[in-house]
Amino acid sequence: WKHCASGLKYRPSVPIITVTRNQQTARQIHLHRGCYPFWYPEPRGIESHQWQTDVDNRIRFGLRNALKLNIIKTGSTIVAVQGWKGGLGHTNTLRILSVPTDHADLELQPLGAN
Repeated sequence: WKHCASGLKYRPSVPIITVTRNQQTARQIHLHRGCYPFWYPEPRGIESHQWQTDVDNRIRFGLRNALKLNIIKTGSTIVAVQGWKGGLGHTNTLRILSVPTDHADLELQPLGAN
């Protein structure tokens, strides 16, 4: 949440899509211009090997919902921000991704998959 709010003070010309499991956080983010929060209701994986699949599923979920609302377009380039583990202070990775043109690529993967 704090990462989104700090980025908004610069008023980027592109939308900021956020995915959170916390409904209160989603409501608070919704108050900021240019930020589109999506509440993610799926349970988190409890095994360490499920971490990246869970993160990728949240990215897919955010992209799928942003496409439905015409916030982004297929083929667009996006920047995904993630951490190496959950919690505050672990955000250390920027991923540059292309929004898939095939909607099958946005399907959530089972957490048991690697």
